[in-house]
Amino acid sequence: MITKIKDFLYEKLYIRFGLFIAFLVCLILIGIIAAMYSGLDRKLKDQLAWERYGNSEKYAQISVYFSDYAAKSEFDIKGAEHQIEQALITDSLVDPDSKSAKRAYIYDCYTTADVTVEDADTSVNVKALGVTEDFFLIHEPELITGSYFNFFDENEEKCLLDEFTAWKLFGSPNIVGKYVLIGGRAHLVTGVFANADDKVSKNSGVPASMIITSLSSAIDFGGASNIEGMELVLPNPIKGYAVGKVKEVFPDDDAYSLVVDNSARFGLIASLKRIPNIFYRGIRLDDIKLPYWENRAVVIENKITGLTILALPLVVFCFLSVCVWFYFGIIKRSRDYFRRKKDEKIKSRYGI
Repeated sequence: MITKIKDFLYEKLYIRFGLFIAFLVCLILIGIIAAMYSGLDRKLKDQLAWERYGNSEKYAQISVYFSDYAAKSEFDIKGAEHQIEQALITDSLVDPDSKSAKRAYIYDCYTTADVTVEDADTSVNVKALGVTEDFFLIHEPELITGSYFNFFDENEEKCLLDEFTAWKLFGSPNIVGKYVLIGGRAHLVTGVFANADDKVSKNSGVPASMIITSLSSAIDFGGASNIEGMELVLPNPIKGYAVGKVKEVFPDDDAYSLVVDNSARFGLIASLKRIPNIFYRGIRLDDIKLPYWENRAVVIENKITGLTILALPLVVFCFLSVCVWFYFGIIKRSRDYFRRKKDEKIKSRYGI
């Protein structure tokens, strides 16, 4: 049966020509999928801080998300950061006496709260994102006016407004230097950032109105309680080192936390591993609150996994086509050639 199929493919020129055209079409489709694949993860600047910060050095970006039941405080996060730092010092990846301008690692934690932002005449209900000082090294909200605020002036609270809130309160985004009230406390506006208007962001829980302020401000004046997440950019001299150190502090069997390695989640191997669970990807049975940037990353992960599923049969077809051509183009022709040579020797020897 197999021999008949081989002979059929070998003798029917139009069959081989059709396979060649199908092979070219598959190659083109694989190229298109690869181009779409490579462009997707580049949209996720929030998950690429490890590339920006590490530059040519090996770094990894790890996110840890907490449920309300974890009841994490800023004190708890500082304790976790200290544990991780001590592990890095022990492994000679952090020099506590270094005077280098670039720190060996960065981290931030955040929480959210529903607050009312007021000026003299108007008020707007918004989502407040309270962050710590390394937040703007990991996340880069697109500024329309102004600049990110620093955390070193303890005498004055500061914030960023999104464009919608700025227009609602002041009728303009050019409001740097003005003050708004949050929980009755004056906050200096240092900048205005653009609202996300792409479909993925809108479906990922990006608030329609949002401000960014300090963690202490969100807790003291916004009524926030627990820390919702922690993000770290750590040295990663070997694969899995950074996420392993974080999981020593927040182990996998902790039902109240979720550890995500952002630097290893968008590759081909990670995508192949997600395929068996593709139909259950949206199901969460815990109460861990994911921020909009993580929801956005999950959407992109699912798109990448879908493209991988589309590409797999095309790659298999191309591989089998190459195998068939290799067989008929080299192996079978070589075998036939040597068989003819052998027959010629026999005929020559016996004078046939």
